[in-house]
Formats: sequence, structure tokens, C-alpha cells
Amino acid sequence: MKNPDREQKSFSYCLHSFGCKSNAYESEAIGQFYAGQGGREVQTNAQADIIVFNTCTVTAEAGRKARQALRRARKEAPEACLVVMGCYSQLEADEGLADFWAGTDGRLALAQEALASYKANQGLGSPARNIGQASQAGPQKAQAYEELGQLAQQKETRAQIKIADGCNQHCTYCAIRLARGPLRSRDREDILAEARQLLAAGHRELVLTATNITAFEADKGRDSLALAELLAALADLPGLGRLRLGSLEPQAISQDLVAALGKNPKLCPHFHISLQSGSDKILKLMGRGHSQADYRAIVEALRQHFPNPAITTDIMVGFPGESEEDFQASYDFAREIAFARIHIFRYSPRPHTPAARLPQLEEAVKKDRADRLEALAQELAASNAAKYLGREVEVILEQPLGPESLVQAQKGEDSLAFSGYTAHYLPAQVFFSKQDSGSQGQQGQLWWAQVEDLAGELLICRPLDLIGSPLPA
Repeated sequence: MKNPDREQKSFSYCLHSFGCKSNAYESEAIGQFYAGQGGREVQTNAQADIIVFNTCTVTAEAGRKARQALRRARKEAPEACLVVMGCYSQLEADEGLADFWAGTDGRLALAQEALASYKANQGLGSPARNIGQASQAGPQKAQAYEELGQLAQQKETRAQIKIADGCNQHCTYCAIRLARGPLRSRDREDILAEARQLLAAGHRELVLTATNITAFEADKGRDSLALAELLAALADLPGLGRLRLGSLEPQAISQDLVAALGKNPKLCPHFHISLQSGSDKILKLMGRGHSQADYRAIVEALRQHFPNPAITTDIMVGFPGESEEDFQASYDFAREIAFARIHIFRYSPRPHTPAARLPQLEEAVKKDRADRLEALAQELAASNAAKYLGREVEVILEQPLGPESLVQAQKGEDSLAFSGYTAHYLPAQVFFSKQDSGSQGQQGQLWWAQVEDLAGELLICRPLDLIGSPLPA
């Protein structure tokens, strides 16, 4: 059956983003382009004229999910124009599922081409199939940062700003550096201009994201203090409530950088620093460029310059050559550092990477180690959250909660509640009594709140005081 929207001048689009925050940011940019061209975003494939997939290849499972979603979309919307981009599509060849296929460069041009094709073919009653050009799969060689347009507003309360793309590290397991190419930093003025727009739209928290944040402007001959300079400039912008850094790589975190970050009054005391392994032997096999001692020194410096910083991390289990002793080193180091949260990955070989050619561990071994580390991660997360019971925390109100939420169940129907995150990146639910008209929260606001109860790492809070106010939207 022909999509009735094809008889109209307007068009509908559906976005599917997989993987990291950089992908989410890029998908927002493509959506902004389509909205600016008169498009209407929809939530299901069957409603869409153009369907965009921004894919991920960080694990084999991520690639499998992308392929599965593509096949499902083709069945649900046979006449729609399927547009595929991202890390998975950079490294893997098109299987004939998509109409337009690119990798991690030329994405805006691909979106424009897909829209032009849709407009040329709409209303003809035939699928817009096989009209795009598939890019040649393989490692990315782009040499310039691809500006996708400055975002004026984002769906999420905490707005992402991408500051760089690509990576110059050579971790032996990682396909992301192959998919995204060498480091390309975004121009500072473009970053600041986008930040001003997002703050003017009412966003109170800005989150910086990149493939390798700590390498910002290293491609321009700068050291890690370039990142501190950018954060200082962002902190001076009117309307900003707080700044947050996305995932950090330890190789470029210097003592001078930590000291400079400690002077930024808007920076959240939460640092997600990728560890991957607590074994020096495995770190060397991974090509990480840091040791356990290096990582410990970074954490000690952060705890010197920030009161009670939250340290979160990624740990990979089952890397080729990882013995039980190597895994135990990771386990013991995680307990020593007392991570607030651990993202655990089971190693999966990625195409084109040196580690994929090494003898592989059995999946049962990987699962056992992941399960044991996950139990520790939950223990550490609960212990970290318990430190905040009875304390005041700063929470950004993100999503209104319904009667099925935990805090609503505790407080009763006569209440208003929001989910959100503290500055230390702990999930929180904040309860506002409807009987008290003087303390009603609104989405996007920053509040001081008192932690009254816990549910694992979830903080149950009551509001105290509103912190400033956003600029009018």
C-alpha cells in the first residue's frame, strides 16, 4: 500500500541511533537538517518516508543489532528510503538493504541526496530502491572535521556538543579508530557558537563528546591544556548551569590538565576514564599506552583537586591472552579504586584489528568473568550511593515520572516527580508535593535536593532550592 504522506509536499523521517554519544549527536544533526527542510519526525518505520540508521561497530553485537534493525525496517516500510551511515557501515559492505550507504564522512551530503531522491520519486507509487551509491567499505581516511551544522536545540535535557572526531591511538582491539579515522578537532568558535544556541534554548547542562576528548586540538599541535581552555571559555557563557565531560582516555590526562580542570567552577566532578584492564600485561597487549600505576596516579590527582569525585570506567574481560591472574588484577584494581560505576564489555574480535588474529578465549570464560565483575560493580555502585544518604545533592530534572515510578509509589498520587542525574552522575528521583505550590519543579531545572532514601544506586530526594534559572527559550 502506498504511503499517503507521499502524496503531500511534506515528508516524514525516522532516526535510529546506535552506540555512543557521538552517534547520538550526529543523529540529532541529521534530524535538524530534515526538520529545517520541512520534515516531520515520526517514531516508527511504517510512518516514515526516510529512515536513517547511524550504526555502531564497537562490538560484534552492535553490528548484529544494526543488521537486524535494517532488515526489520525494510519489511515494515518497503517504500521508504533507507539511509545508513556510521561506524558499522564504514567498515562493512552494503548487503543490499539500504538505498543510501555511507560511513563516517559525507553524512550530511548523503542525507541531502536521499531527500532529493525522495522528492524526485514521491507520489510515483514505486519504492525508492537502488538509487543511492554505496561507499567502499574500509578504514576511514578523512582529514578534516565534518561540520554537520550547529544544533539549536536537542531532545535530551543534557545537551551534547561534539568537539572532535577520530582518534590517533592504536589500541589493538578497537575498530572505532579505523571507522572514524585520524583525530580532527572542531573549531573552537563553532563549538562556542553552538553552546550559546543550546543555552539560549534553555539547556542548563552541556556534555562534551568526542572519540577521544582528551586529545582535543592535538592535531593542531596543542597539549591537553587545550581542553581546559575550551572548558574555561564554555564556563563563562551566560545561562550555563554545569559542564560534563564524556568518556576520557587516560593517555593524555596530565597532572597539569587535572589541576586546570579543578579550577573550573562549572565542571561536574564526574570523570569516566576508560581502564579496559587492570593487568599491565594485558594493557600492553591492548596497546593502551598506560599502566595500572599511570591510571592510579590520575585518580589520585583528581581526588586531590576535586572533593569526592565520581570515577567511572570501562573494563573489558576475555581479551586474548587474559589469564585468570590477569582478570583478578582487574577485579582487585576495580575494588581498590572503588569505581562509582563500571561498564563491562566482553571482548569480541573486530574486523581489521590486530587482536582479532590472536588466539581467542572461550565464550564461557568471558561470561563467567563478566558475571563476577558485574557483581562487584553492583556492590561498588551501591556503596558509592550510600555515601549520599542524608546529604544535599545537585540534580537536573530530566523526565517527569508517572505513578508507576518508585518515588510516586512511595509518596502517593498527590505528587509530582522527576528523574534526573546529580553532578556526580548518580540517577535520582525528586519528589515535589502538589500541595506546595511554591516548590514545583520543571523539566530542565537544576535543584538542590535532600537524599532521603536509596534503591541500589538510585537516590530518592526531596527538593530544597532552585539553582538559578535558564535563559528563556
